[in-house]
Amino acid sequence: MLNNADRIITFSTLLIYQHEAYMRAYHLNQWILHKLQKGNEMEKVQAGWVAIDESSNFISVDLQPKINEINRQLEIYRELAKPDSAQPNRTHQLKPA
Repeated sequence: MLNNADRIITFSTLLIYQHEAYMRAYHLNQWILHKLQKGNEMEKVQAGWVAIDESSNFISVDLQPKINEINRQLEIYRELAKPDSAQPNRTHQLKPA
């Protein structure tokens, strides 16, 4: 069993970790908002990619289906953007969800 000093140390450590996680999320949010509001097109795209990449570090029930949909749409885009020199007249079809 932990004595009072150990409990205080444990509580303080957890509080510090929670504060660090909050500050990281806060600064990331501020950076993304700045890029989206004042950045050029390339910076806005970069902000989007950073948001997607960092999303795995944050817990959200609503977030995972949105990320899955973005990844699905990205895969469709990749398929459409592939150069298909063997069959130049082939029409690309979207995959059903």
